[in-house]
Amino acid sequence: MNVIDNSNSLLEPLEAAHLLGITPELLFAYVRNAPKGQDGRRLVTVQYSGQTYFRREDLLSFDDYLKEPWSPSGGDRANIPAYVLTHIKVECGGQCARCGRGFKLETAHIEDYATSRSHHHHNLIRLCSLCHEEFDSRTILPDGEIVSIKKRLIEITRERLTYRIASPGLEGFRPPTPTEIFIGRMREVQKVVDGLNSRRILCIKGPGGIGKTQLALHSISQMGASNRVLWMDVEPFDSIADLQLAFASAILGPVEGYNAAAIAARVDLEFDLVAFDGIEGFGSADIEAFECLIRQMVEGTRSIRFLITSQVELLNTNDLLCIDVPPLSTEASLQMLEAIAENAANPDNEQSRVAIDWLTDFAAGHTLSLRIIANLLRYFKSAAIVAERVRSKGAAAIAIPRLTNKTKHHSLDACFAVAYSVLQPEERSLLFMLSQCPAGRFSSHINADLISSTDIDVTIAELARWHLVTVDSSWYPVPRVHVLSPIRAFARLAFQSEAPDLADYLFHEFSTEMEVLAAMLDSRYINDGDPGIGTRRFGLEFPNFSYVFDESVRRSTLNPEYDRITCSLAFSLQVFCFVSGRSARGLQILNSGVKAALRMKQVGIASSLLLQVANFAERSGAIETAHGAIHKICSLEIDHTDPEMLGNIAFARGSLARNEGRFNDAEAHFVEAGEQYAQPVVATSGKKGGSEYAVNPRMFALALMERARILEHSERQLQALEIYSDSLSLMREINDRVNIGTVLHQMGNCYAHLNQLEKAYRSYVDAANCFFDVGSAIHLSNSLSEMGYVLIDYNPGPCIHSDLSEELVLAGLSDVFHDCASQYQLSSALKPQECIGVIRKLFGMVALVSFTSHRELLQGFADDMCQGLVVPLAVQVRGGQRKDPSEQLAIMHLDVMTALAGSLSAMDIPNMATNEEIGHLAGLCHIQAEHAWRIFRLFDWLVAYMSRCRARADLNTEQLIAATGVSNTTGKPFRL
Repeated sequence: MNVIDNSNSLLEPLEAAHLLGITPELLFAYVRNAPKGQDGRRLVTVQYSGQTYFRREDLLSFDDYLKEPWSPSGGDRANIPAYVLTHIKVECGGQCARCGRGFKLETAHIEDYATSRSHHHHNLIRLCSLCHEEFDSRTILPDGEIVSIKKRLIEITRERLTYRIASPGLEGFRPPTPTEIFIGRMREVQKVVDGLNSRRILCIKGPGGIGKTQLALHSISQMGASNRVLWMDVEPFDSIADLQLAFASAILGPVEGYNAAAIAARVDLEFDLVAFDGIEGFGSADIEAFECLIRQMVEGTRSIRFLITSQVELLNTNDLLCIDVPPLSTEASLQMLEAIAENAANPDNEQSRVAIDWLTDFAAGHTLSLRIIANLLRYFKSAAIVAERVRSKGAAAIAIPRLTNKTKHHSLDACFAVAYSVLQPEERSLLFMLSQCPAGRFSSHINADLISSTDIDVTIAELARWHLVTVDSSWYPVPRVHVLSPIRAFARLAFQSEAPDLADYLFHEFSTEMEVLAAMLDSRYINDGDPGIGTRRFGLEFPNFSYVFDESVRRSTLNPEYDRITCSLAFSLQVFCFVSGRSARGLQILNSGVKAALRMKQVGIASSLLLQVANFAERSGAIETAHGAIHKICSLEIDHTDPEMLGNIAFARGSLARNEGRFNDAEAHFVEAGEQYAQPVVATSGKKGGSEYAVNPRMFALALMERARILEHSERQLQALEIYSDSLSLMREINDRVNIGTVLHQMGNCYAHLNQLEKAYRSYVDAANCFFDVGSAIHLSNSLSEMGYVLIDYNPGPCIHSDLSEELVLAGLSDVFHDCASQYQLSSALKPQECIGVIRKLFGMVALVSFTSHRELLQGFADDMCQGLVVPLAVQVRGGQRKDPSEQLAIMHLDVMTALAGSLSAMDIPNMATNEEIGHLAGLCHIQAEHAWRIFRLFDWLVAYMSRCRARADLNTEQLIAATGVSNTTGKPFRL
């Protein structure tokens, strides 16, 4: 639907929120609650095809209702609902909406309540006590200023909603809101804008805190391209590998590994510009890898531009335009002080003038230093006092002003030290805790009791006033707070030096909170009511978990308590690492968890983690590592009183036997493992008696699944189905949604082998939707592809349209493209056998889509395949780089299958298929030779497709093969 004109009578939730200029959270709060009291109106919704919609007229009517009086004239003032107060706090980003600096925030009515008697959300605004007082006096502020500010806040809310509608799933990758106070940089803005209009790679370079990020944001804003910008905040990532995975996830969704060709093909269609903000945290090797990433993106795309901010030189990037950010001029520096500090920056005597001049010179045009100095002026109300304080804190830097390695940060360090000295204890504690979060933190997740804060919003606002944190209110339903990158290390060191015992205590408590949060998010994978959110939230929080995990490992040498936290985080992070393609990081985390468990002499926990090490290693192709982990489990000292460990050892022995081809032994070991995992444990809760449950129901279900796999591969499908059914019941009982999908897929394989096609189809549908719900596209396309082969012989009828949504099919196509790009690497020799495997998957997916109402999706898919893979590979063949006949054959199959997908989309009209259309598709099938006709069942598919979708039930496989053969041999037109 079109969000701009809102002309449709039915609007989706984001569009409805856009119409009203509010967050979706407030929208649904009005659905659940009657804002004027229990007897008042609620916002009504419309249910259609299982989705929630809003009528435009209902929205406007409810908005008018909110503008009407909430209480009778002369009566008691109505209370403002808590959800409305939350909305206006989010709207202003936890800061005064007018000055952005004051504290003690208060809720103000734009039109007096005595006049309007309305708490309409657009009649409320958050102001600091000073601005609120000036506003209420009606004599200090210009008429309409607060009204204009509120309109701008509503406009920003709508801009964010527009971005969310245009880029679903990319909330964490949108450009932050530029600061309103932006002085002395218009020349540089024009340079950046002109540079991006003429070059594809541009780097904004300068020291930390000089204003690179704001220069980038204001330049993007001036270009009017913010809705098609992918913003990558690089600081949260420890390595280029982490950045690559986040980049791939933003473009392709959850994927296994990083594939430049797949990303390049998609990013060129979706975005105009990709920004990488703050790459200087990487080491030299990762900087080189980053430059390689940029080169690959430029070579693989046509027009998209790349904007980089950095403190370091990029030496290996061709055609790079580098713009250095100079210090602000003296005049601009004074303007910034006046804009932020207002009257406090205007000298009223010679002493103040000298102090202001000295402070300006000392800041040396450093933007962040100037912002902190301005707030120091507001705080102390004396330029002389500020100058004296800065001199004392920056004495070492001032004594040797020509020390070149101090020039970038000496003014910032000194100014920060003064600002830090006037912070209250709770503000210092909060700053220290936030400095442990490279990816920022939701304000609602901050434990106010831990830092002894009476009002966490006020504490955050005070830190933001000093420009020590930024508050990103584009997140819903609460803002996300970041510590500015130049401040994080300083804040940790300052607090640790000042109060080492308190610092250790706070970090321990904080790491424990993160441990609990990780466990909670891990549970989202098995929460039916919250599909996929766990994956997205985990992706956002993972840099924080990763930092805390590494710190826990480091601190465990001094405090053994961190071994427990390490083990707990290892268990919680493993599923996300598996689903999101972070196999290498997952292995590292699990191995650290194993070492921690062994240090604690918890061999049972170590054995459980080692099983996951084997799983991760096998997935990433590290077979020797997987075998090593299995052997290590078998070598552990056995605790015969621990049934879970006994189960793990039996499971490991089963895996070893399976790998060695001893299937009867493997089955026996998995039976033994299941018996151990199923041992009853009595749960007691202080009451008499207790309930029994299996020692590890998940591993019991996995042991059953492994046993069923052995039966399946031994051609005992009926027995396998019985065991799979038992495993599935257990998986559903514990809501293990990832493995529910895996079992359903395996059952689909068994039913297909037994030719029970209806059951096979239903199993694959359920598996695919399960994988889609948890965001595991890695497995999704496997189920969809196998379903495509089942559909050649089975027609499910109209239910196929409700079983397979457009989003599901699109995710499957994206994953197949990624698999093809992984096998058809442009920079290495192809492995023909693996290529044929992925071609089988490709055709299964194309076959599936051909039977659905989503055939138009094949056009974009075919374009991506052609531009990203087929054309570059064809160029290599023509240039003599691919002389191996087996490689050329694999490329031919990819080319023809891509053409087949594109042709289906172009030809698909409701009319009966013509002989010319049939001949074209038959020719694409025939050219792949007889072995492909059998393996991929190309002509069987074509007969089924023509019968069901193109009104040609008069065709058969032999007829089509014969007619195509005659046409190819004689060169005559295709005739039936």
